[in-house]
Amino acid sequence: MYNNKFSLSRTSLVFSMIYQFLKRINIDRPYVFYTLVFVIFVLPLTYVNNFYYYKSIAKVEKTAMLNMANTLNKFSEMCVKLPNNNTTQCIDKLKRFLSSNKDSYGSLVIITAKNKLLLKHDNRWYVHSRLPINLKDVEGAVTTIRSLDANIAITKNSIPNIWYSVYKSVTFSIADIIQKDGIRKKWSYIKRVAIPRSTPFFSFLLIALLIMYFVKKSIIAQIEFINEFEDLEDPKGVGSIF
Repeated sequence: MYNNKFSLSRTSLVFSMIYQFLKRINIDRPYVFYTLVFVIFVLPLTYVNNFYYYKSIAKVEKTAMLNMANTLNKFSEMCVKLPNNNTTQCIDKLKRFLSSNKDSYGSLVIITAKNKLLLKHDNRWYVHSRLPINLKDVEGAVTTIRSLDANIAITKNSIPNIWYSVYKSVTFSIADIIQKDGIRKKWSYIKRVAIPRSTPFFSFLLIALLIMYFVKKSIIAQIEFINEFEDLEDPKGVGSIF
């Protein structure tokens, strides 16, 4: 019996503290409630989602660089073995090969031999706005082209600042959409980039609002229940705080 009273008293104290806190921050005001939901739940979840998404992108890009370096090695090896081919001709063929090889983020490929630049190919999309990933930093990377007695460096700029990516998720990339010329390009960007980028954010927002709605109702119900059996300091009762 004593334990039950102690447990009820402790529960009452906890909910009383919660109530006082909610009352102090004016949780009954919609803008306060939705701001709390946004800051405490939605933003952190969006950050975590984007962090692990781009972490997986980094792994994919590292694998792509390894494959590209190996492919260029094999391509060069076959090229120099062909009749009447020399280094210059093979470099030209490598340029054409790289020009036809496109991906989502592009890449910078530099081939040098004895401090002489043989090839530089740069089709990166986000040179200044995203962090670089370098072939030389990837474990097991091949940084030479043996058949040309040359060195190869590959850089991909695929990883944005995570908070900046969160900002774009929250704003539906509206700034990027505005910069696109014509309705077709805008709509294409919305389908290819804006919707996939912002879908997790809007999903988290909807889930958080639903959860907080039921949590809010639960808190109110428990406070009212406690008020029926406990002599609180406020004789008028808690009332509705939402």
